[in-house]
Amino acid sequence: MDRGEGFKETCAHYGAAMYFAQVLEHELANALVWLEFIPDARTQQQEKDLESYYEVNFAKTLGRLIKSLKRVSALPEELEASLQQAIETRNFLTHHYFREREPQISSGRYEELIVELEAMRAELERTDHLLSALTRPIRESYGLTDAVIQKEVRFRTRTSPP
Repeated sequence: MDRGEGFKETCAHYGAAMYFAQVLEHELANALVWLEFIPDARTQQQEKDLESYYEVNFAKTLGRLIKSLKRVSALPEELEASLQQAIETRNFLTHHYFREREPQISSGRYEELIVELEAMRAELERTDHLLSALTRPIRESYGLTDAVIQKEVRFRTRTSPP
C-alpha cells in the first residue's frame, strides 16, 4: 500500500511526535532518580538497585510516572499543566490519532496533519525541557553536568554495535 509522499511525511511527523513522548517518559524516570532514588540510596549496591529502579519506572504509564514525580517534588504550575497536556497528547497519538484523522488521510489533506503533528511534537519537547530545567540543578549537584552527559553519549555512540 503506497499512499504517496504526503502520507510518508505525515507518518514521519507522527513518529517524531511519539519519539518526544517517549523522551519525556524517560526524562520523568530520570527525574525520579534525582529526586527520589539517589537521596534515598543508602547501600553499596546502588548500581544494581538503580537498574531495578529504572525497570520499575519504565514499566509505568506516563500518568503514573507523573504521579510518582508529584509525590516526591512540588512542581511549578506551568510544568504541571504541561505534563497534564502531555498525557492527553500522548494518549491521543497512541490510541486515536490515525482513526480520528482518517478523513484527512483519505482526502490527502496531509499538510494540515503535519502542522498538527508538529505542534504536538513541539509541545512534548517543550514539556521535556521544562522538566529538565527542574532537575538540572539537582543532577548537577551530583556532578552530572550537560558536558558529562554529552561525553558519555559520544562514548556510547562510538562503542555501541551497529
